[in-house]
Amino acid sequence: MKKLFTLALAASAAIAAQGADFVVYEDGQLSADLNVYGWWAAGMNFDTNSPDRDDHTFKFNVENGGADGSMGIFTSGENVKTGPLHSATLNFNWYATGSAKYTIRLTAETGAEENYTFTVNAENANSWVGTSISVTEYFPTVASQWENYTGKGAGYVFSVIAAEASADAAIYFSKIYYSDIDEAWTAPELPTLPEPTSVPAPAYEADEVVSLFGSSYTPACTFGVGNWGQSTRYSVETIDGREAAKLVNFNYLGWELNEDLNVSECESMHVDFFPSEETGFGFTPISRGPKEKGYVASEVKVGEWNGYDVPLSYFSDVVDLSEIFQVKFDQGNKGAQCYIGNVYFVKTKTGIENVNAVEVAPARYFRLDGVEMQGSDLPAGIYVVRQGEKATKMIVR
Repeated sequence: MKKLFTLALAASAAIAAQGADFVVYEDGQLSADLNVYGWWAAGMNFDTNSPDRDDHTFKFNVENGGADGSMGIFTSGENVKTGPLHSATLNFNWYATGSAKYTIRLTAETGAEENYTFTVNAENANSWVGTSISVTEYFPTVASQWENYTGKGAGYVFSVIAAEASADAAIYFSKIYYSDIDEAWTAPELPTLPEPTSVPAPAYEADEVVSLFGSSYTPACTFGVGNWGQSTRYSVETIDGREAAKLVNFNYLGWELNEDLNVSECESMHVDFFPSEETGFGFTPISRGPKEKGYVASEVKVGEWNGYDVPLSYFSDVVDLSEIFQVKFDQGNKGAQCYIGNVYFVKTKTGIENVNAVEVAPARYFRLDGVEMQGSDLPAGIYVVRQGEKATKMIVR
């Protein structure tokens, strides 16, 4: 998996009011409420001198002399809506050196992405060129999704992808803006989505797990959210006293651990997942290489917590469980809102442990998906045994 980086710019120029141009970049400044991702090998300077005149420009080039690189400018999804741009004209002035193929990409909050490509050669290099592109003509699917914007996610209003770039290739932009925006556009009414009112409490004792996230246990290590070019917006909320990670506009998400985690002696990985809308879901621990093998959930129930327990043997033919340094969650539909509750690895145990010999309360047996089983004559599998205030794990072979 490619590890990408992000660059956040201080906003100092407000986006023009409705009815005027929507300015993305001008004279050394990115407009308010816009942010930047450096997707791949992106050399970016938003306040550099013009190559042939006295003004400020945005310079983009491929880092380290490579031939391919990319970056994108996106909306916050909260304060800037792309809906008014669905029938607009995208305008930008550019000056390129060297030779390269450049793609201008627009992306909608709900997943569509479309491209406009031009080539720089000896005929058009080293001079200023003004380009105007109809959004509806060149980016029709994006335009349709912008018009029906739901207000949940981030849309890329300008992205640059360089390919086949010569060592001296660079492109400068003096102004990027949208004209002819739709003054009459109004945001569609958002549906009311189900949200969790609580977060599952795991049945295991602290010494039976290696935890990454959740309120029940002390995490084995800390982590950061990777900037991998995802559309997902990530935050942590407290729901009825327990933490959950909220994912908006979910397509995929990566956690980058601050130290390698050894879970080679564990037997399974547990994740609690609550989707507010229809979406797929999957996850994988990732070891150095990187090496990953994705698990894809066969069933995802909307509006309730789904608990997934995946044997680590599923991953171990590809993933080195002794050096986990990332965890990825994916299979999202790029538009869904959902939550992650607990993420932990269950240690290897056999039989029943930690049961108080004088406990008089009757034992109750639960499958790992929470379904209670009647009686103690159980089919082969892994069960949680509750007896009074005690909860232990039992393997029936």
